[in-house]
Amino acid sequence: MADEFEGPTSNLSEIGGHWDPRPVHYHGAGELNRIRVAPGRKVAWLPGVMWPNTPEECTADHLDTSWVANGKVLLCNGCGIDAT
Repeated sequence: MADEFEGPTSNLSEIGGHWDPRPVHYHGAGELNRIRVAPGRKVAWLPGVMWPNTPEECTADHLDTSWVANGKVLLCNGCGIDAT
């Protein structure tokens, strides 16, 4: 299926991180802000970074993101979910 997310393609080990295998079903806190995410979306674990929220409780705006891994991966600053 062409619309299905295939999961993170970048290896975070080059920056000392890894992808959390826990499935994520939605992003955003509260019923009104909750957005369903594509199957396969993962949360990045990076050394020295503690995300303030889980994806399901994230209050960050959809543009509140940062590029990591030399610009290969875009992450939510509120929870670390892959937004690439």
